[in-house]
Amino acid sequence: MARELGMTSDAGEVLDSVMDRYSDTFALAGLGIFYRDSVTSLTIVLLALLGSMMVSYVRAKTDKFGVALPSTLMRRPERIAYLSGALLLGPSLSAWVLPAYPKSPVTLATLAVVAIVANVAALQLLVRARQELRRRAELPQS
Repeated sequence: MARELGMTSDAGEVLDSVMDRYSDTFALAGLGIFYRDSVTSLTIVLLALLGSMMVSYVRAKTDKFGVALPSTLMRRPERIAYLSGALLLGPSLSAWVLPAYPKSPVTLATLAVVAIVANVAALQLLVRARQELRRRAELPQS
């Protein structure tokens, strides 16, 4: 919102980054508690949490060096959409599509998508950032 209104500040950017991480963590920690009975399910939730954190972290770290990274999947808006859909629609869809399976498998499948795509995106961002920083290091200093 601040960016759209042209009212950004360094303090606001720090607050935004921290709040993004807290909100991702709270939602996914709750899902981790819900899926704690299954190692596989809990692993999916933890991988989704890791991917969410790493996409934000790589972007935050590279911003410090002025590296402009390309837009990727699983940035904050996409994660909110996927997690909201998983939490709001997953239980109902699971009961309708897969009534024999408890613990909302549609929600878990959505989290698996988040886990995979977010971690792939984080790794792609890391590779891109390293390439750019190495390229800069090789440039002659003026």
